[in-house]
Amino acid sequence: MIAHLQLVAWTQLPVYYVFDGLDVRSPYDVLVAGRKGRHSTEGSGAPYFLISTQGARHFDDLFGTPDVAQLDVAS
Repeated sequence: MIAHLQLVAWTQLPVYYVFDGLDVRSPYDVLVAGRKGRHSTEGSGAPYFLISTQGARHFDDLFGTPDVAQLDVAS
């Protein structure tokens, strides 16, 4: 989490987490709204955050929806 915040500060590029339901969170959102999960000795052992789906932004609200007419796609 902290590494992603540092990456954003260093590169000035946005980082977003997109979940199965197309809910979107930023590293800051996760840091503020999340809580640390149990530390695991399996796998990499990296800590993880548990976050609620409430309060997440929807993908289309954040990034917009494509204009189908401009894409020349039949509707």
